[in-house]
Amino acid sequence: MNKFLFPIVATLFAVICLSSCGGGEKAEVEPISNELIWFNDNHSAFTSMVEFKGRYYVTFREAGSHIFDEDGEARGKIRILSSEDGKDWKSVALIGKDGFDLRDPKLSVTPDGRLMVIIGGSVYVDRKLVARKPQVCFSGDGRNFSELQQFEFSEGGGLNGQEWPWRVTWHKGTGYTVCYTVTGPAQAFLTLWKTADGVHYDFVCKMDLSENDYPNEATVRFLPDDRMVVLIRQDGDRNGASAEGLLAVASAPYTDWKYTGIGFKIGGPELLVLGKDHLVIAGREYVDGGNFTAIWKGPLEGPFEKVVSLHEPVADSSYPGLIVVGKELWCCYYRSYGKKRTDAAICLAKIPLKAVR
Repeated sequence: MNKFLFPIVATLFAVICLSSCGGGEKAEVEPISNELIWFNDNHSAFTSMVEFKGRYYVTFREAGSHIFDEDGEARGKIRILSSEDGKDWKSVALIGKDGFDLRDPKLSVTPDGRLMVIIGGSVYVDRKLVARKPQVCFSGDGRNFSELQQFEFSEGGGLNGQEWPWRVTWHKGTGYTVCYTVTGPAQAFLTLWKTADGVHYDFVCKMDLSENDYPNEATVRFLPDDRMVVLIRQDGDRNGASAEGLLAVASAPYTDWKYTGIGFKIGGPELLVLGKDHLVIAGREYVDGGNFTAIWKGPLEGPFEKVVSLHEPVADSSYPGLIVVGKELWCCYYRSYGKKRTDAAICLAKIPLKAVR
């Protein structure tokens, strides 16, 4: 076990109440395991997870604080862990770039079989955010990673240097990402982009959402019939604007969108498609006194039923990654373990897959 981990790995237990098919009676309660897989004196947060060449990978941002280190410098770096069995985790990379606060890493596997990491790159001057310059790197073996390259966007989309592509999903040889561009306090718009190589991105369309609702983080997935479904976070708590999460659905060429509210606010949205139109959603649920990472399930048109809250309310938690491993759903996420947001560690929960079917 890595020397930075807690001396004793905390194993927590929660319960999932399953509804039977016959009218709402409770089925047998099943346990889930929830283990701490990374902890040190830094703030560790904003996770992603993928399986690559027979191993499991978890990535996250690691820094002295949620945004700034104590001396005011932005020094967020990206840590990548690997495990053969999902139990013993080792660090395989720590990626940094001078002058950048690297954030929100997201993992995917490219069509040519490389591990890809996209990373938000924030540039600060005197504690003021002056630019967002998203970065990407690749690995053929899961141990050695290329130098960071900056995203290159084609003409169109109305970008202004404040854009943030949040996750790339590959489908039939093409990668897609929804990028949010900040236009003012609690204001942003969304654009869809596609890529063949993970570095160069072509504009597809602007999504017709209110900037005042502050749409931002978005996860792209695909239904079995090739329709694209996007889970969108909104934070527009001002002037009566909506903060409800959204599902957006479109058929190719992915320019004509239908939007449906999911019925609750969500942060750090993650999405899996299980079957024809069955969705699993994970992210931050907001409650009085804090928040926690939760998992919901439901059909494409809703409503969504909460399956489990992974811990008690804490100061900060969310940004999960989801993968299916055998008969289990694995969910990595970060959570506070103290009273300060700077006290955050990485956990991995393993949930019986039938709980979300």
